Amino acid sequence: MVRLLFGNSTAGERKQLVVFIILCVLLREAYVLLFVDLSSDYYWEYGEIAKNIHAGKGYSLFYFDGKGMALRFNPSASPAPSAYMPPGYVVYLFPFFYVEDVMLRNVMILFSQIGISTLGMLACYVFTRRFFSPRASLYAAAISALLPEFIYVTSSFTPTVLFHLGVIVLFYRLYDLKRDFHVKDCVLTGVICAALIYLRSEVVLFVAIVVVYLARKSNLKTAASVAFVVMLFLLPWQVRNYSVFDQWVPLTTNFGLNFFRGHSDAGYGDRAEGYLSAEAPKIAYDSQLEIELNKLYLRTAREVIVADPGREVGNSLVKLMNFWIWNPDDERATNPLYFIPWLAMLILAVVGMVHTSAWRMHMLPLLFVACSTLIAILFFALPRYQTMMKIVLVPFVAVGIEVLRQKVAARWHF
Repeated sequence: MVRLLFGNSTAGERKQLVVFIILCVLLREAYVLLFVDLSSDYYWEYGEIAKNIHAGKGYSLFYFDGKGMALRFNPSASPAPSAYMPPGYVVYLFPFFYVEDVMLRNVMILFSQIGISTLGMLACYVFTRRFFSPRASLYAAAISALLPEFIYVTSSFTPTVLFHLGVIVLFYRLYDLKRDFHVKDCVLTGVICAALIYLRSEVVLFVAIVVVYLARKSNLKTAASVAFVVMLFLLPWQVRNYSVFDQWVPLTTNFGLNFFRGHSDAGYGDRAEGYLSAEAPKIAYDSQLEIELNKLYLRTAREVIVADPGREVGNSLVKLMNFWIWNPDDERATNPLYFIPWLAMLILAVVGMVHTSAWRMHMLPLLFVACSTLIAILFFALPRYQTMMKIVLVPFVAVGIEVLRQKVAARWHF
């Protein structure tokens, strides 16, 4: 492990990395203790599903409370079976609900995420050192440790920190994948891909791209084996869904709602509670609830697109700007601690990509970025979607900083 982390680094570089590890932990702990409401008992849809499982209600979420659709845990409610959220983060949260004290539970969840975030920072350092440059790896560690939004997401009850770690580990495996066929490599790569899909279902698109990439760059046997392992590890979730909904639900039942949120008159990313309250009660309250809701939103989104396709093209350009530049309608994106570092990262990432000839040497991260952009255009852009994508830009940003430092040193002779 020590050799993997430090390689042939100098004593000074090791000391710097230790400093970044300490800062990474302390800054996240300070943010949690100073700014997070540790008495909150709400963990978004993931936690509400986990609560229902603990209460013996199964993997369930939505129910009618007399006023409309609700999802907050209610001991007296009988929520409908759900596949709305992928199960990865639900499984992660589930053991913590054995702790009845809410504050203690929150501290345990968030401090475990601090540990995972720190591992993600170290993974980013190791990946950059191995496949980019030793000097850039320290910059990558600094970015991962100090970037305000990376500190913030540690306190969020979402799978972002797990996703960051998983993505870097996946890229390390893909970069290290041998051209010759090796069963162990294929199994490990497939398991990591499946785990990421269980965290964020849209990753299935990137995994499909990875399989095609491997078929071209490695060999067809490796690509087919990775695809087989992914499908094998996703099979239990699909079998569960088929047994519950009596039809094939490969991943989740939220495609329709998310597609509607990106193609409606309500505004990009709007959760459409008003529309939900008006239309959802017309749907029979049974095991098919989420299936029928999904169909309802898909149908409505198609009607919006067909009614004015020209507007949808324009909206796609707006979502592209929201994702890559700035979203003036989201107060989180207008925070200087968010958009100023992002603009700096964007410029430095371009410098790093040009310097490393990324289109030839680092095609996989570029494909991941393109895939993330496509998803934002297809659905809608939120700051956290950019944050999840941003982890693959860190090595390029680090190289950009290294190039800038070298130019400044040459100009001023120091």
